[in-house]
Amino acid sequence: MILGTGHNHGLISLWDMNTQEIAINLNTNDAKDISKITFSENGYYFASAAKSSNSVNLWDLRKQKIIREIKLPEKSLIENIQFDNFGNSLGICADHSYIYNIKSSELISEIDPNLNCNYIKFDREMEYFMTTNYEGEILTNLIFN
Repeated sequence: MILGTGHNHGLISLWDMNTQEIAINLNTNDAKDISKITFSENGYYFASAAKSSNSVNLWDLRKQKIIREIKLPEKSLIENIQFDNFGNSLGICADHSYIYNIKSSELISEIDPNLNCNYIKFDREMEYFMTTNYEGEILTNLIFN
């Protein structure tokens, strides 16, 4: 099992939970503080974002490198990132909700820009996702066809 921690100046440490030691240090070549990390269920990918960034880096753990960068509109501060259970899509909460295909970086869905989400979660079957705001209200349920 692996745990990821983000650090100042773009450093990400991946910890081996069995040995409780750092297994890998990865550098984003970005001087921003890493504040969000999420792993895909299949263990092949993870995504990272910086506190003041408008982009998400997609990593391939097998290659230990960034394979894609997803750029959001300027001034989008990323609040939360989450993979779906199949490792095919990435949900991003910022000025509004975005769902991206991780293989192509194609935008699949974009939800109302006035909703400002801070948390996103997919259901197990990938039929819908839920977003919330800072007041804890459920903002969106979207059925994928």
